[in-house]
Amino acid sequence: MLKFLLGGIIFATGISWASFAAIVFSVDPKDVGGVGIALFYTSLFLGLSGVLFLLMAYLRNKKLRINVKEMIHNIFRHSILLSVFFVGLLFLHQSNMLNIISVVCLAVFTLAVEIYFLKMNQ
Repeated sequence: MLKFLLGGIIFATGISWASFAAIVFSVDPKDVGGVGIALFYTSLFLGLSGVLFLLMAYLRNKKLRINVKEMIHNIFRHSILLSVFFVGLLFLHQSNMLNIISVVCLAVFTLAVEIYFLKMNQ
């Protein structure tokens, strides 16, 4: 079951990065408007989530000797939250709103979501 899940994530991550590359190299952001920007951020988010998931699963399995099957929910949640944080930083930069206060607010939001999920699991 785990190999099937990892294979699906590898496949979906590859498609996400291919669509991201297609958007970057073939779309002018000034001409497409909101839909093109949304597709850009969505494909980046999905690709980054997949890469982070695979990286964290590998590191926890090989380096820390933790069984990935038991930690799959945590790895998935952490990869999503890190992707939200990094894509959020990129969005703030694109919107000319990137400053120390907005970075701290985004980090606090990300940590609050993580704490919420940790409290729900107890």
